[in-house]
Parts: sequence; C-alpha cells; structure tokens
Amino acid sequence: RLRADLNGANGTDRAVQIEATMKTMADYAEKLLQLSRADAGLGRSTARTNMTPVVQALVQEFGDRAVAPLRIEVQNDLGQDLMVAMDADAFAISLRNLLENAGLHGDADRPVRLIIAKDWTLHVINHGKIVAPQVLMGLKNRHARGDSRAKGSGLGLAIADKILSQSEGALRLLSPATGQSDGFEAIVSLP
Repeated sequence: RLRADLNGANGTDRAVQIEATMKTMADYAEKLLQLSRADAGLGRSTARTNMTPVVQALVQEFGDRAVAPLRIEVQNDLGQDLMVAMDADAFAISLRNLLENAGLHGDADRPVRLIIAKDWTLHVINHGKIVAPQVLMGLKNRHARGDSRAKGSGLGLAIADKILSQSEGALRLLSPATGQSDGFEAIVSLP
C-alpha cells in the first residue's frame, strides 16, 4: 500500500526497502518463537504419528510460494507411511528449517532432494558450494552461518537440532553430500 501511495522512483524504492526489512524482521521473529518452543521441550511423543501428510504439505507449501518457489524431489525408499514418535508440529518445524536451509544455500537451478531411507532416516540434500569441515562443525550453533551470502538468521539448524535431540532423534551434517562432489546433506535419525 505504501508503494502505491508514494510517487516517483525514490519513494517506491524506499517502500520496497521498508517492505524487505519488515519481511526480514518477521522471519527472524518466527525463528525466535520456534527456538523458544524448542527450548521449552517441544517434540517428544510416546505415540507414533504418521508424518507422511506433513512431508507432503511442506513440499507443496515450498513449491507454491509466490516468491522463489522451491522444487523438492521426494524419494520414499521406506515403502510405507513415515510413522515417527514425535509431535507433528515439532517434526514440521524441524523439516521446514532443513528444507528452507537447503533452498537458501543451495544451487537455485537444481532441486532439493528429500530422501526417506529404509533405515528410518531423512536426508535433505542440495547442490552448491562445499562447506569447509571447520565451518560444518559449528553450523548447529545458534546464529552460526557458513560462507553463504544468502539471507538467514543462523537459527534454522540450531532449532532443528534442538527439537530432534529432545525427541531422541539426531541431526548429522555432511558436505559434500553423499555421492556428490558438492553440496550439503542434513541427515535426520528419527525417533
């Protein structure tokens, strides 16, 4: 609305800048809320929940984004529904952060791959620059960022790691990705 009300290129440019700043702040606030929920112990459940619909909803959500849609290829080697002893919301937050990271920091011209493996692990894989081992070791820390110039708060991997560890799962990071000469791979061991 501000852009429409302002006249001239300078006013429109300023409105676009304000809009981008507000979006960045809203994204950061969302990450802080997720982190707060993770710190409060969100995640563990004694009942197994079917996470297949959660995976499908996230893939569609990322693909339907108006700005920078993310193409995600899903490969289900499990051959059945993904039944996980975890809160569905916690699972969605973790997977959303991993997929978002893969899209932000990977090659925009190549899809992100999500593999549901036979050993009940999830693999989120992208193509892109190799992350140096010393950088890779610290990426699960809060506000840690690699060499990427992509926007982000440095909280996504920390949130996913916290939720997964509280759920008796685990997150492991590799670069290059398994079987690739480049890229990044997040491996989730499910509870």
